Amino acid sequence: MNNAQWKEIKNFNRRQFSCPHCGIEKMKFPLVLILDDMAEKLNFNLKIRCAYICPTYYQNAKNLPHITHTTGEAVDIEVTSDYQRAKIISYLIHELNIIRLGIGYDFIHIDIGKNSPNPRIWYLKYACE
Repeated sequence: MNNAQWKEIKNFNRRQFSCPHCGIEKMKFPLVLILDDMAEKLNFNLKIRCAYICPTYYQNAKNLPHITHTTGEAVDIEVTSDYQRAKIISYLIHELNIIRLGIGYDFIHIDIGKNSPNPRIWYLKYACE
């Protein structure tokens, strides 16, 4: 994302979406806008667990089946309660028609990958930390 796009984002900063290996951020603007809007509408302070990851980090990490993190089309957000999980999933499906979600014990994987099978909702053991 460019600097002008980041100026439109109210609830997040670039560092939250950067690769833990190299610090590069290559998120897709529509996904960050979705998250920013969702944080506002649901009145949740969303914590990003994993966003963009570089190809080197992806190759060396274990438990990372989601290639869309390397294209900036996926993010894992932390959830702290069943209520928060239900509100987020309901909002994504019913308000935004996002139907590619991974559900973990304490996170949700949100995926807007255009080349990925859709619709999909699946269970995940690990977020990409």
